[in-house]
Amino acid sequence: SSLLKMLSIMENNINISFLNEQFTYMNMLVSDEIYKGSFSLADIHNLPEVPDIVEPKAYELSINIDKTFKDQYLKAYRALGSTNRFTIQSDGNIKFTLGNKESYANKVSFEKESDESLPLTPKSFSGEAVAAILKNNDCENARMEVSEEGLMKIYIQENKSSVTYYIVELEDL
Repeated sequence: SSLLKMLSIMENNINISFLNEQFTYMNMLVSDEIYKGSFSLADIHNLPEVPDIVEPKAYELSINIDKTFKDQYLKAYRALGSTNRFTIQSDGNIKFTLGNKESYANKVSFEKESDESLPLTPKSFSGEAVAAILKNNDCENARMEVSEEGLMKIYIQENKSSVTYYIVELEDL
């Protein structure tokens, strides 16, 4: 974990204190003779408010996320040494491209057949966010949907629980 990594650079004598704001612990402060670290705590009150998601009436692209897709995505992601851009487009087959948008940037692409998808102009999303979702879930019963409006929805059901992730299209700056 990131806390263990932070503590691993410290010497034997570690001082620990907590930053408290309005009766909520925000950070754990750790220090030794050389380093000072601030570790963010996971209290629900520390998280920013999330706006309500207005889902589109329809998603143009819909695919099952299976072990093959998960493995292909994560291999491509690792091959690039992490990338912050994941682009999807569809014109019969669905093309997935990892890599930044610049023509000189390194990229890795792969395709998947789909019988449920309508044409979709290229949409780019956070490659890091998709990788984190895939790494942290089994994805045996998972589905990815993408709208022309720029919203990606990843729905995962495991055992008796389910989770839905929403990722908003990246803006071209």
